[in-house]
Amino acid sequence: MTERITVNPNIHFGKPCVAGTRIPVQNVLELVREGIPFEKIIEDYYHGLQMEDVRSCVHYAIGRGIPKEFSYGDRVQSQLPRRLYPDAPKRTLTNGRCVGDKE
Repeated sequence: MTERITVNPNIHFGKPCVAGTRIPVQNVLELVREGIPFEKIIEDYYHGLQMEDVRSCVHYAIGRGIPKEFSYGDRVQSQLPRRLYPDAPKRTLTNGRCVGDKE
C-alpha cells in the first residue's frame, strides 16, 4: 500500500507525497485529524486522489509511528486506525498502554 507514497528530494523538500502528485502526506493527515471523512477529503480538497491514496497516507503514518502533531500530552487518540476500521473498538493510548484492551 505504501507504493502510493513517494519521497523525492526535488518535491516539497523530500517530504512524503502521494505518488504522481505534489500532495504531501502530512496535508492529508491533517484533514483526517480534523475528522473529515475520506470521501469529503477527496471531494472538497483533493479531487485527484482516490480512496486508496488517503488510506495509504494513513498506513504510511502508522508505519512510521504516530506523528507528534497527533499527540496530546501523554495521550494519543487512535483516530487514524478508526478511520480505516470504523467498527473497531475505541482505544486510547495512555502512558504507552492501550486503554480498552483486555489484560
